[in-house]
Amino acid sequence: MQPFHQYFLTTLSRSTIVITVTVSQALKQDLAQSRDETKETAMDKIHRENVRQGRDKYKTLREIRKGNTKRRVDQFENM
Repeated sequence: MQPFHQYFLTTLSRSTIVITVTVSQALKQDLAQSRDETKETAMDKIHRENVRQGRDKYKTLREIRKGNTKRRVDQFENM
């Protein structure tokens, strides 16, 4: 049996997926243009940099779970 997300994607038509991605990209561009950088907080800057580097909380947690306990503790303390 396929995982649900694979089953769901295979039941959608390709054009629907392409349209969804295009609308999502257009919305991101509109929001980026309307962003007021003078009102940006330090946390906003950190978040933008993390997104640019491809980091998110799930990837960080996956990386922490790899390896032995000492490595995990060291990595967590260095965050």
